[in-house]
Amino acid sequence: MFFITSHIMSDLEELATDVIYLVEGRLIFFKKMEALKSETGEERLGKAIARIMADKSLLQ
Repeated sequence: MFFITSHIMSDLEELATDVIYLVEGRLIFFKKMEALKSETGEERLGKAIARIMADKSLLQ
């Protein structure tokens, strides 16, 4: 396992299978890419993250 950090979601989408989302060093979630997309109803990682940021209830 290795970690890649980036703000360029399209690059991450092509390379990653799992997503770890941190805010100020605090773990918000750790999910499979496909589960994240499914739970948010979005096909693109950037849009899935934006949806979570807008609707915190998706973090449950």
